[in-house]
Amino acid sequence: MVKVRAKRNRIINAISRTYTEFADNTSIHGFKYTVGKDNNFLERVVWICIIALGLIGSGIMFNLFWERYSSTPTRTILKTNYLPNIELHFPAITICPFSNTMISKYKSNLNDSEKAYARRVFPYILTNSSETKLMQDSLFDPITIIRKMSQNCTEFLQKCSWEGRHVNCADIFNELSTPFGLCYSFNYNTTKIRHTPYFGYRMGLSVLINSDLRNHFTNKVSKGIETIIHDPTQYPYYGDLTRIVTVGSEVFMQLSGQRYICGKDVQGMPKQLNRYIAANEKRLKFFSHYTGRNCLTEYNVQTIMERCKCYEYFYTFTVKGEVLCHITSIVYEPIETLNKSHCPLVCELTNYNALVTHTKLIISPYVSSPFLRNVTVQDDSILLHAFYYDQTQTMYTTKAVTSVIYLLSSLGGIFSFFLGCSFISVLEIIYYVFIKFYLNLKSYNRVEQSTNMRNTKCSKKTVSNVKHIKVYTMYRGEYLE
Repeated sequence: MVKVRAKRNRIINAISRTYTEFADNTSIHGFKYTVGKDNNFLERVVWICIIALGLIGSGIMFNLFWERYSSTPTRTILKTNYLPNIELHFPAITICPFSNTMISKYKSNLNDSEKAYARRVFPYILTNSSETKLMQDSLFDPITIIRKMSQNCTEFLQKCSWEGRHVNCADIFNELSTPFGLCYSFNYNTTKIRHTPYFGYRMGLSVLINSDLRNHFTNKVSKGIETIIHDPTQYPYYGDLTRIVTVGSEVFMQLSGQRYICGKDVQGMPKQLNRYIAANEKRLKFFSHYTGRNCLTEYNVQTIMERCKCYEYFYTFTVKGEVLCHITSIVYEPIETLNKSHCPLVCELTNYNALVTHTKLIISPYVSSPFLRNVTVQDDSILLHAFYYDQTQTMYTTKAVTSVIYLLSSLGGIFSFFLGCSFISVLEIIYYVFIKFYLNLKSYNRVEQSTNMRNTKCSKKTVSNVKHIKVYTMYRGEYLE
């Protein structure tokens, strides 16, 4: 017990001596007034309170600064307004027919069983049918039925031009099954994504669309063709930039693009602060390129698969062998909010804007247009021009709000303002806490050991003298006897 108390006293004395030496010599303001014989007790208490207030203030400021840094670690700034068109992908243009149910093809291309199935998939065809009994849906492929009823590429897109040169529409447009129906897409998911250095409607994409409006079953109340403008690597989905082009008109779709890139400082940020990822950091099951929209589409498909044990018919990119959701197995339920960590923001992406103007398409033998030569134009046809309206585009870059150097200098400014600290002050604290305290404790231990040794020697001498006296006395007593 005595040894434990002595050890505790040595530690307390070492701490007290270390703090006194630190307060007398440190460069941090105020500490020297908390020690010293010239300062009375009240002065020491006042300066201790001042230092405590300084520590609290610096702690509050540090917390506010760190919250700001961690909540908004990046910022997006304009890099240039003069990015050449050639350095930006020309957007994918997906054009969807007025409907996928043409009256003439429904009557001529489908047998009775297929017609019954089509009437259940598209309820607005049921006008002249009283059939209510459901057949076995798994006998039919919805895409095959829709393809039989829809306009093919040659029928729907009569004539095409790209960069001022006439091209076969089937060579530049691909059939694409989407949630909007069976559509035809330009520059989507191709082996070589198209770029163009040109601008102006004569040097972009021009398409003559045959809407054949009177030959459709439909539940729409407006007369227009749905056109989706999206990134060439991104599957067209709900929420993409969509424009409805009016039939019987010439449409000028003026395009502009904004490219976003990330700086090297963002790519080197800690994972817990960096909200962006590179496109090659996350792999998708159904798409070769990672984008936010592709990730969202895949999430919805997988959610439907988990709940319904099948996939919707227009998702033709799903794994072969999966069960198809037919009309009797679709369940409409709200899907939970998507977790942000499931589809993080991609570091590099391209957004597009479209300003659309249109005018009535003039059908007259006296109007001479090279593009419309040798082609039949109906009163419900659409002449669509999609083009860059300027020769340069915009680029933005995302950078870190603060670098590590800026963070350290800001923290240094906070503690310097409240306490007068510096980098040397940090080294002083480390020195006194670890090295000086150890040396002082070792010094007290050495003094304690030296004191114990002296006390032991004195005790041995006293005991020896006492024994000698006793022996001599006994000897003298015996001798005297």
